[in-house]
Amino acid sequence: MSVSRGRLGYLALTLALLAAGSSVVLASGSARSGLLMMGALAAWLVQAPAYWVLLDRLERGLDATRPWLAGMAFRFGGLGLLAVASWTTRLPLGPVAVSYVIAMIAFLILEAAWLAGRRPNEQTELTD
Repeated sequence: MSVSRGRLGYLALTLALLAAGSSVVLASGSARSGLLMMGALAAWLVQAPAYWVLLDRLERGLDATRPWLAGMAFRFGGLGLLAVASWTTRLPLGPVAVSYVIAMIAFLILEAAWLAGRRPNEQTELTD
């Protein structure tokens, strides 16, 4: 897999979004800020590799259906893992799950916009 500007740009932008959201949560002084930040960080840690694999397939011009489906399953599975971790550690699931889902929705919307705006690697010429 190669490292492209599209990959790094998206990951940097989502990481900046995560940092901005985390700073807002910390500034709010909420007693649950740690749980909220943990859920959002977990969403980013799930989203980043799923996006990386999807974009790799798209950049190579290969079918991306299976990586996309696997990535969506991985994203839902992340919520399941948080539920299991919450159950085993006795931490409340609500704040972690809510922040995970909100962050994941934001990342997926940004991913859709990012992929829609990307240009193919090859130049196509119009012939009359």
